[in-house]
Amino acid sequence: MNLTGFSLNNSRLVMLLVALLAIAGLGMLTNFPSKEDAVVTIRDAVVTTYFPGMSPDRVEDLITRQVEEYIRQMPEVEDIYDVKSATGVSIIYVKVYDSFFDMDQIWSDLRNKMDDVRPGLPEGTIGPFVDDEFGDVSVVLVALTAEGFSMAEMRDVARDMQDDFYTIPGIRKVGLHGVQSERVFLEISNARLAQYGLSPTELAQTLMKQNIILPGGSVDTGAVELVVEPSGNFESVEDIENVVIRLPSSNQVAYLKDIATVKRAYIDPPAQKVYYDGKPAIILAVEQMETGVNVLDFTPRVEKRVDEWQNQLPIGYQVDVAFYQAKYVAESVNGVAMNLVQTLVTVLAVVILFLGLRTGLIVGTIVPLTMIVTLVWMRVLGLELHRITLATLIISLGLLVDNGIVMAEEVGRRMLEGEERRDAAINAGKTLALPLLTSTLTTILAFVPLAMAPNVTGEYLSSMATVIAITLLTSWVLANMVTPLNCYWFLKPKALTEEEIQAQYQKPMYQIYKRLLTFALNNRVVVLGVVAGLMFGSITLMGLVRKQFMPDSERDQYMIYLDVPAGYGSNSMDQTAVRFLEWLEDEKANPEVTSTIAYVGYGGPRFFQTFGPRAPAPNISFVLVTTKDADSIFPSMDRTREYLAQNFPEVYPRIKKFWLGANETGLIEVRISGPDHDKIYELSQQVEGALRDIPGTVGTYSDWENLVSKVFVDIDQPRARRAGVTSEEIANSLNAFFSGSPITDYREEDKAIPVMLRAVGAERKTLDRLRTVEVYSSIRNESVPLTQVADLRTEVMYNQIYRRNLLPTVTVEAKHLWLQAAELEEALSPALDKIMEDLPPRHFWEWGGESENSAKAQNALAIFIPHCLGAMILLMVWQFNSYAKPAIIFITIPLVLIGAAPGLLLTGAFFGFMAILGFLSLAGIIINNAIVLLDSIQNEIDAGAKPYDAVFTACLTRFKPVLMTTLTTILGLISLMIPPDPMFFAMGVVISFGLAAGTLLTLVLVPVLYSMFFKVKAEEKVAP
Repeated sequence: MNLTGFSLNNSRLVMLLVALLAIAGLGMLTNFPSKEDAVVTIRDAVVTTYFPGMSPDRVEDLITRQVEEYIRQMPEVEDIYDVKSATGVSIIYVKVYDSFFDMDQIWSDLRNKMDDVRPGLPEGTIGPFVDDEFGDVSVVLVALTAEGFSMAEMRDVARDMQDDFYTIPGIRKVGLHGVQSERVFLEISNARLAQYGLSPTELAQTLMKQNIILPGGSVDTGAVELVVEPSGNFESVEDIENVVIRLPSSNQVAYLKDIATVKRAYIDPPAQKVYYDGKPAIILAVEQMETGVNVLDFTPRVEKRVDEWQNQLPIGYQVDVAFYQAKYVAESVNGVAMNLVQTLVTVLAVVILFLGLRTGLIVGTIVPLTMIVTLVWMRVLGLELHRITLATLIISLGLLVDNGIVMAEEVGRRMLEGEERRDAAINAGKTLALPLLTSTLTTILAFVPLAMAPNVTGEYLSSMATVIAITLLTSWVLANMVTPLNCYWFLKPKALTEEEIQAQYQKPMYQIYKRLLTFALNNRVVVLGVVAGLMFGSITLMGLVRKQFMPDSERDQYMIYLDVPAGYGSNSMDQTAVRFLEWLEDEKANPEVTSTIAYVGYGGPRFFQTFGPRAPAPNISFVLVTTKDADSIFPSMDRTREYLAQNFPEVYPRIKKFWLGANETGLIEVRISGPDHDKIYELSQQVEGALRDIPGTVGTYSDWENLVSKVFVDIDQPRARRAGVTSEEIANSLNAFFSGSPITDYREEDKAIPVMLRAVGAERKTLDRLRTVEVYSSIRNESVPLTQVADLRTEVMYNQIYRRNLLPTVTVEAKHLWLQAAELEEALSPALDKIMEDLPPRHFWEWGGESENSAKAQNALAIFIPHCLGAMILLMVWQFNSYAKPAIIFITIPLVLIGAAPGLLLTGAFFGFMAILGFLSLAGIIINNAIVLLDSIQNEIDAGAKPYDAVFTACLTRFKPVLMTTLTTILGLISLMIPPDPMFFAMGVVISFGLAAGTLLTLVLVPVLYSMFFKVKAEEKVAP
């Protein structure tokens, strides 16, 4: 069916449908689902297993390996990585292949596997636990601080706020961070226990028997039944202090407070503290938002509720929105909206300049209509507005107008040549519908590998392919239905004579092109030689272009990994963080900083989709710094790096910008794997040293960290048996003495506060007191000194042991202040080759980081490129019924490098994944122009023209449309290049510069190749 004919015959229906779609699109725009970034399926889960006190090497042997083996049995698992065996804990990260999307079923299978492995783990193992909510993203972080109030009081307020937030439409989950748990500590000393003849076990048993919640039965009185509930549970700390303890050596009794110090306090050492702007805080993290909710509408509801809480809380409390994704979404949406307007005006100006006001406005209506209809289809398909889709709309502006330009120009040309308006519109539709559809589909096919790439980067950018397909197909439909209809209604040009038609081609622009084309057709070998030379030079230039897989973000935030050496306790880490935050919050020292959030002992919630929070550890912290604007990032980062180096020599800082895409930019990793722990650790130390020797290297870090000292208690079993103590009693006595042992719970309203038995501070914080620890014998009902049954020794050992895919693996990472990842790898390679030249058998090393991620993404993209090229060839063979014409087109595709290479070098843009996408889209555009040009040549021949005249005439008639589409595409990308858009700058450079050269190739090289393939004689002259 001829779409143009249908449109003219049913004009009222067509315009009604267009109006309805326009109204629907405008209505959707007011509340369109939006996010900061494209949604990526998080295919990672964390499996955590605990065995308190077990050393890292034993955790690795007895727990980690067994769990790994069961995980590896799952066919969906691609990688088992960052497998950490530390004191008392095993943490395993599981990565599923990117081709899987039904994660719920896979995580269910993983839990079943963990149920299977559990019976084979050592007795006393806690877990394994599967955390499959690892990928939940916080869209709002609310900070609660309170000057003059306790953490317990803050916790109660935070829980009330949490319950209240759940009533806000759109919230699915609210997490609390920074809450410090309470404990009731019973602190005892060996001397006092010896004085009363008591053991820790006797104290614990007395308290457990006293603190009960047990039924007393019921009394049936006949009419009613009465429940009997005996009292006995602790109702206050004073109740615990006043517990009566019977002394075993006499008939006397004593109060517990006379034997032990009873105090209510927070967990010590502290765990996972949070500071907001340097003050202790509780963070409420809105970790999930229901699908389809517009974050720009959602966040104001949260802010309003925050204001309500601030107004009703006592003086001293402060509630702040510490982070909200809507800020970055609004900046992105507003920026793109301005770019869209600028691009639309630019495109309209170019079209009006070339085609005149009336024709320009006819073509210009296609642009907003296509955008509006695209929004309708995006909503239908569940696509959201975010960084990728918004920028794609800008990119598509320069592409979608091509169909309208070609159609309007053809209709106008036919009218000028004397065809009736209706016939001109219908015939133009008949002539151009197929070649425009073919060219549209080829452009779409250039992006299809991106949509189908089985890789997280492909998934991150896949919406680009979908939006391009929607906009181009919509523009093709509108160009075939609305543009001819508008031309029929509003274009009423006076038919020109043959002399007047030819006079159009006498303009200076055409004269220059005619001379160039004549020279090319008469000097074909020379033209091919020049093109070959330019191609060789461009390939050479590409070797000079710097490489970067994905660009850095222009976000006004940066992050600090603030770590102290392994072996430092959480108190030391907390004190270091507080000292650093005092400086960071100083307005005079850091005028750019507007707010900070510090997570001590862990990495906090995930607030950025492709950023994975850090696993808990006592010696780590994570600081999120927000500055006044993106330009303030670098001076603040440099000053922070210098201050830490001068004032915190014990700290290992890693200061990083945020990145765009699925993986961190600029990061290099060297992974060393093998069965010999000592060997791979030794090699990793050498790699660290080699990296530090390269000037400008920052953030060098090894995941095994430094060696630590550990005290081993070697139990002499014969001596222990003679003393009547077991290994379990020795371990429990030591744990209770130093860390504290839970013996019962103190219940207060809805809280259950553990009661912990431990030594007094002076005894448990001194290593010398270890020798005087009393071990209670349940057999003999007496205590014996630890040194009577065990010997003590100190050894240096690994703080944590990492594995990857079942092998011990040390990963060393680093970044550079001015070198890109590939350049830093090149600088490190000579030293690395020397370090690794004598690797033992079964040991190996490999690159990770950006280079690995880049290779994976490019390989995934390349999988479907042959399929798409094959589809393009089939389309062109179907249209032309020829093999030669598709061959001509495909010969010109690699030559786009002639413009793109100098463009990348001149602008300083990086060659990376986005530049590769630029080359793919550029290939589609060049194919479009070539298809329409070759189709025009064939139409001239079919009309009776001689081959040489047909080539010459077709090139002249296509000259202005090709030039217009080139200009509209290039100018449509200007807003992404000036100022440089961090995500799409390189892509815009490749398309703009490549298209500028590609247009010349289309208008000169295609006719030259056609004349050579079809043996068109150059001596034939074109009509004047």
